[in-house]
Amino acid sequence: MVSKDNSFKSYMDYRKVTDQTTKQYKLIHSKEISVGTDGILRDTKGSMGVAIGSAYGEVGDSLILTTDAGNIINVIVLDQKSTKDTVKNANQKDDSSMIEFLVQVDLIDEKARKTGNMSQIKGLEGNIIKIEKVIEK
Repeated sequence: MVSKDNSFKSYMDYRKVTDQTTKQYKLIHSKEISVGTDGILRDTKGSMGVAIGSAYGEVGDSLILTTDAGNIINVIVLDQKSTKDTVKNANQKDDSSMIEFLVQVDLIDEKARKTGNMSQIKGLEGNIIKIEKVIEK
């Protein structure tokens, strides 16, 4: 299901998740999640917080992303993209991104902030070629 060009990795400010009754909000504001010095939300294991379509995972899932640049990116799903905003519950309709990092915008890399593309950050470059769900033992 991974499409040919998944190099664009968008971001959204985590403070836009405002419905306090949702699983997303509760997880984002739990003791398990904090804002890293790079502005990216991370869990206690260091996995980066993302929003993703339901085709790839649900809120709370841990995933491993592999890029064609050789990057292995551990993420935790902190937000679920709405079905109406995705193509087949996968890529975003508006920008074709597969992954949207949850960040504190004023702390992220300036180039990423200006372009809207987190692939500008070292370690996040490349097309996503594989997504694996981590099965907890």
